[in-house]
Amino acid sequence: MPICKERYLLGFEMSEVQVLDRSVLVLIDHCNEMKRQESISRIVTCFVFVVFSGIFFLFLQTHSSLDCKHNKNDLEHSTSAHYQPEIESRPNAHLTALNCSMQNTEYLEWETRKGDAHLHMFNYSNKALIAPQDGNYSIYLQITYRMYEDYHCNPRNLLQLKQEVFHRSDRYPDQTVLMMALDSINCSEKTWRKSLYMSRVFSLEKGDQLKVKVGHLKLIDCNEKKVFFGAFLI
Repeated sequence: MPICKERYLLGFEMSEVQVLDRSVLVLIDHCNEMKRQESISRIVTCFVFVVFSGIFFLFLQTHSSLDCKHNKNDLEHSTSAHYQPEIESRPNAHLTALNCSMQNTEYLEWETRKGDAHLHMFNYSNKALIAPQDGNYSIYLQITYRMYEDYHCNPRNLLQLKQEVFHRSDRYPDQTVLMMALDSINCSEKTWRKSLYMSRVFSLEKGDQLKVKVGHLKLIDCNEKKVFFGAFLI
C-alpha cells in the first residue's frame, strides 16, 4: 500500500506539472498574441498619422501657395496702378531693332512706334533720340549678336564686338562717347549668340541727341526683344 500510494502521489504530481506547463504555454501564447496585436496597432497608428500629416501638410502648402499668388497679384496690381501713371507722366522712350539687314550706315536706325517701341515726350530724328527737357536720364542699350553662315571670319582670328552710345549737344562742337561695351569671339566658333547690355545715368539738356554705333551690323540678331535702346527721366 505505501508503494501504491507513492505511485499515486507521483502520478498526481506529474499531472499537476503537466497542467502547469500547459497553463504556462497558454499564457506565453497569449502574451505573444497581445504583443503581435500591439505591434500591428502601432504600425496602423503610425501609418494613419503619416497619412493625415501628409494630407495636412499638402493642405497648408496649397493654401499658402494660393495666398502667395493672391498677395503677389494684389502687389502687382497695386504696383502697376501706382507705378504706371508715374512713368507715363515722365519723358520715356523705348526703341527697337529696325530691319538690321538693310542698314549700311555707321549709326543704327530704330523703330519708334511698332511692337514694343514707343516715344513719350521724346523726339526722334536722323537716327538720334532727342531729350525733351533738362534732367537726369537713365539710358540703356542692348544689342544681341550671332554668327551667320555667310559671314566670313578667319578661324585664327578674334572677332571684336563693339557698341557705343554717342552724345551730341549744342554746348560742345563734337560728339562724345557716353557709353561703350566691348567683347571678343573666337572665329573658330561656328555657332554662337551674345548679348551686350549697358546702362548709365547721365545729365541731359533739352535738345541733346543720343545715337548708337556698332562695329558689325551684319551680325546683329534683329529682334525687338534682343535689340533695344531707350531712356527715361528719373
